[in-house]
Amino acid sequence: MTQILLRGNRRIGMLAALVLVLALCGIVACMLAWPATLIMIGGGIAIAALLPAAFVIWQLCFVPRLAIDDDSLFVLVSNTAKPTAVPLDSVEVFFMGQGAVQGDEPGHPRDYQGAVAANVIVRLAESATEWHARDVNERLAVWRDGYITVRGLWCEDINQELLASMNRSLSAAKRRRRKGEST
Repeated sequence: MTQILLRGNRRIGMLAALVLVLALCGIVACMLAWPATLIMIGGGIAIAALLPAAFVIWQLCFVPRLAIDDDSLFVLVSNTAKPTAVPLDSVEVFFMGQGAVQGDEPGHPRDYQGAVAANVIVRLAESATEWHARDVNERLAVWRDGYITVRGLWCEDINQELLASMNRSLSAAKRRRRKGEST
């Protein structure tokens, strides 16, 4: 059974969804108040333009970032809805870091002047070189040099209790996997 380890940032998602609903209500109200052909066409185009925005909001805020089962760590930080399944033998530990909320570098680059956030860092085994780098959505994560840095801006609150729970789940899944292989 798959267990979610790190959820998306639902607070930002709810705020964005509220703005989206208010915009839709405003557009529909204008279309009903002034049912001219030009307003109906413009309203239809505006509604059609907001649908991809709703998908992006859902992807950024309501899709979990990390999940686990007895075989794999599922990393959901790419531009597709399909997770990347990293074998548990390649995953070593989760720990907290702090870094930039944007850009293609993990951590806090020297010349960076923007906002920072707590991040979850996944350390991958040195021997698992095939997993050391992947192309991902830079807003969500940076994946290179054997580390996956999941940006905290787009995640639930990251704290020591969450990381301890994530590491317990990882250890338990690895134990179940070893137990299943030994029988």
